[in-house]
Amino acid sequence: MAAAATGAPARASAPLPVWAEAADVRLDNGLRVIVLPRDTPDRRVTLRLVVHAGTLHDPDGAVGAAHLVQHTLFDGSSRFPDGARAFLRSLGADPGSHETAYVAADHIALTVTLPGPAEGPLIRGLAFFADTLAGPTFPDAAVRTQRGVIADERRRGRSPEQRVFAAVIEGLAPGARLASRLAPQPPDAVERVTREDLVAFHRAWFGPANATVIIVGPVDPGEALGLARADLGAVPARPTPTPPDAGLTPTRGPGSIIATDPELNRFVAALIRLERPAPSALDEASFRAGLIDQTARRLLERRLEARAFAGDAAYTASGAYLGNALGAFYVAQLAVVADSDRARQALTDLLTERARLIEYGFTEPELDLARRAVLADARAVADRAATLDSIETANLITDQVLSGETLISPEDNLALVRRILPTVSVGDATRRCAELFADESCVVVVEGRPGGVPSEADVALVARRVEALPVSAPDAPAVLDALAEPASPPVPPESLEVDPAVGVSTAAFANGVVAHHKALPDAGRVILTLTFAGGELDETAATRGLTRAAAACFDRPAASGRDGLAVRDTLRVRGVDVSARVGIDTVSVTITAPADEARLAFELARLVATVPTLERAAFDQWRTRALAGADRRASSPRWALDDAVARAMSAEDDPRLVSLSRAQIESLTLDAARAWLARLVARSPVEVAVVGAIGRADAVRLASEYLGDLASRPAPAPGLARRVPTPARPPRVRDERVGGGELAAVAVGFRGPDAGDDDAVAALDLAARTLEPALARRLRDREGLSGPVRVEHAPARALPGFGVFLVTVTTPPADADRAARVIAEELAEFARNGPGSYDVALAQSQASAQARALARDPEHWSRLLARSSLRGRPIRTPDEQADRLTSVTPDAIRRAVADRMTRDDAIRVIVRPARGPAGAG
Repeated sequence: MAAAATGAPARASAPLPVWAEAADVRLDNGLRVIVLPRDTPDRRVTLRLVVHAGTLHDPDGAVGAAHLVQHTLFDGSSRFPDGARAFLRSLGADPGSHETAYVAADHIALTVTLPGPAEGPLIRGLAFFADTLAGPTFPDAAVRTQRGVIADERRRGRSPEQRVFAAVIEGLAPGARLASRLAPQPPDAVERVTREDLVAFHRAWFGPANATVIIVGPVDPGEALGLARADLGAVPARPTPTPPDAGLTPTRGPGSIIATDPELNRFVAALIRLERPAPSALDEASFRAGLIDQTARRLLERRLEARAFAGDAAYTASGAYLGNALGAFYVAQLAVVADSDRARQALTDLLTERARLIEYGFTEPELDLARRAVLADARAVADRAATLDSIETANLITDQVLSGETLISPEDNLALVRRILPTVSVGDATRRCAELFADESCVVVVEGRPGGVPSEADVALVARRVEALPVSAPDAPAVLDALAEPASPPVPPESLEVDPAVGVSTAAFANGVVAHHKALPDAGRVILTLTFAGGELDETAATRGLTRAAAACFDRPAASGRDGLAVRDTLRVRGVDVSARVGIDTVSVTITAPADEARLAFELARLVATVPTLERAAFDQWRTRALAGADRRASSPRWALDDAVARAMSAEDDPRLVSLSRAQIESLTLDAARAWLARLVARSPVEVAVVGAIGRADAVRLASEYLGDLASRPAPAPGLARRVPTPARPPRVRDERVGGGELAAVAVGFRGPDAGDDDAVAALDLAARTLEPALARRLRDREGLSGPVRVEHAPARALPGFGVFLVTVTTPPADADRAARVIAEELAEFARNGPGSYDVALAQSQASAQARALARDPEHWSRLLARSSLRGRPIRTPDEQADRLTSVTPDAIRRAVADRMTRDDAIRVIVRPARGPAGAG
C-alpha cells in the first residue's frame, strides 16, 4: 500500500500472483496443462487445445497451410479414421456451437465443451486432443472438401474493408512476412496447398512443447491432471522450430498511406505506429507499463469523444488502441471515422488533437477520470467472474496464455490495479503518447473512395497548416454527482405480487409502470432494463426510421443541464454501461451497474424516462452508422437476405418489416426525431426488469423513488391498439438481385409457430439441432456445395403469424437453385421419416443443459422479464424449459415439421448478385 499512497513506482522484482485455484503444469513431453475447477452456471466442462502457430508460420510456398490444417483436424486420425465429428457428438459436444476450431496469426485453437463433470467424456475428449497432437491423417477427400470450404469463406469475406486493410498493412510493413501473411488471400490460392504441406506444418508446429491444453469446469484438478498425463503425456516429444521473424521494423514518420476502394462508404483517418511486441506482464514493473497504456488509451479516447460530443468535430466516431496484436506486433492507433464529404476536415480534426496532445499533454482531472475508468473495467471483469460459463472462463485463460503473461485471477488482477494504478502519473501517460504519436514516430493513414480522400500531398499540406495554427488547452472534464433527483416523497407500488416458484416479484404502480425483480446474489452486478412499448409498429411510411433515430439518445444519454459527455464520463468512472435496442414493438434501454451502483442505474432510468435530450452529435453519429448499414445491405446478397425473407412474409410489402434504406435515413431530421422521442417517453407503457445482486426490498424502494411518479400511462399488456402487419398468402417465394459479389444467399423453410405454442416451439428447436449436421453433410459431401449451413428457428414473439423455420446457405450463383432444391428435399425427407432417436437424445441433452444454465444468467432473466407483461406470456423457469425439451418424442419432432411442410406455409427466397465482385482476382 505504500506505493499507492506515495506514488512511488512499483518494485520491478515483485512477481505477479499466480491464479491460486488453477493447476498449471508442464508434462514430461513439454505440454502445458491448465486446470481450473469452477462450478460454472452451465455445469459443463470446456476443453481447449491451443497450438502456438498460425498463419504467420505458413511457409513461403504454402501460404494458407495453417488455415487448411485447422479445417481438417476433425477429419481423421489414428483412433478416428473416419473423423471425430460423430465421436464428439456422442460425448454430448455440440458441433454447432461448442465444437469450434479457428486459426489466427499466432495460434490455432480447438474447443470441445462436454456436458457435466463425468469422467468418461473427459477421458475421450482428451484422447481426441492427443490424436490431434500425435498426427491427423489428412485424408485426400477431406483436404479437397475443406479447400472448397476455405475458398467459399474467402469469397464471403471479400469486402471493401478487407481490400483496404491489405493495402494498409503492406504500406505499414512493405515486403515483411507480417504483411504477406495478414493480407487476404485469393479464394483459389488454397488449391496450391498440398496434403504434404499440411503434414509438414503439423510435424513442425504441433509438438507438445508448442501447445497448451485448458480444462475448465466442475472437475477435480488432481483427477483431471492424472487423465491428461495418461493420454496427452504419451504423445511423443519433438523439438519446435524457431518461430519465423515477422520482418517488422518500427514505423518511422512522417509519411502517409492512401488506401481507396470504390465500394468503401466512409472515410477513415488514423495515426498508426507498429513496433515489436511489448514485453508480457510477468512482474509488477511490466504490469505497470500495461496500466500506463490502458490509462493513455482512455485519455486519448476521451479527448476525441469530447470533440464529437460537443458537435464541433467533422468525424462521427473515433477510437484509440495501444497494445500487442495477433501475438506479432505492438500497435498504437488513433482513428476517426467521417462521412466522405467531410474527409479533409476530419483529418484536420485528428491532427489538431495530436497537436493539442504534444502542446499541453494531459491534465490531472483528465487523468483522474481515466484511472477511474480503468479501475471500473478491472472491477467489471472480477464482478462477472462467478457467472461466466466454462467457455467464457476458458477465454480469459486463453488470452493470458497467448500473451505470455502470468496466469492471474480476475480478483487478483483487480487488487493489483487498485494498488499500482495510483502510481501512474500525468507525465507517464503524456510521455507515452507523445513518443508513439509524434510526427516522426507514426504515419497518417487515410481510407475512402477514389477521389474522396486527400492525396499524399494534401495530407502533408493539412499537417503543415495544423502545425502553423495555435491550439487551445483541453477543457476540464466534469463528473456529475447525480443524474436525476428521486421523487419526494417516493411513490410506492399499489400492489406487489411474489411468485415463489420462479423467484420473481412484480410491483404495479398507480402510474401504469410495472416493475419485475429477480434476485441473483452471485451475479456481481445489477441489470436494469427499461422497456417502452413503442417500437417500429407505431411508424408509418412517412415516419419510417424515427424510432431508431430517437433511440440514439438512449445509447448516448443526455438531458437538459446534463450534456452527453458529462453523463458518459459519470457512467464510465462508476462502471455503468448503457445500451439501447429497437424492436418491432418495443424500445429497450439496458443499464448494467456494479452491485453498489444500483442507485445510479435508477437515476439513469429516470433521466431517460423523463427528460432525455437527443443531441445533434448523437443523431449524426447514428445517421452515419445507419447509412453504412444500408449501403452494406444494398451491396451484398447475404446482407440483404433477411429483408428479402421479410418481404416474402408480408402481405403488403410492409416497410416496417424491412431495414431502413439510404433514402429513408437521409430524409430524417433531428427535429422530427426529437419530437418522436418526446412522445415515446411521455405516453408509452413502461415495463421494468431489475435483476442481479440486489434484494427485493431495495429494488422496490429504488423503483418507488425513481419510477413511481413518472407521468401516467397505460399499463403494459398484450393487445395494444396497433396496426399489425398481415402475413402474406402463399406462395412465399422471392427471387431478388442485389449488389455484387461472388455468392448468392438462399433461404428455404416454412412459417414457424407463435412463441406461445410451447410444444411446437420445443419440437422445432430440436428439429433445428438435428437437421443442421445432416444438411451440412449432404450439401458438402454429396452435392459439393461448401457454404456454411444454418438452421434457424425463430418463433413469432411480437407479430403473430411471422415465425420462421429456415435453412440458409451462401453459394455461387450458378448453384443457388440446386441448393434450394436439395434443402427442400431434405426437409421433405425429415417430414416423412423424422430424426433418429440417438440424434434426438443428443440434441435434448445439449438443449436442456443450455436451458438449465440460464437459471444463474442475469442477462437471460432481464430479457425474459423486460417484456413479459407486454407479451402476455407466463414466465417459464429454465428447469421447466429443460423438462419440456426432454419430453419431446422423435415423432413429435417429425410431425412439427410435417405439419408445416405444406404449400401454404413454405418459404423459398434466393438473393443473387446483380453484378460481379469489385476487386476480383
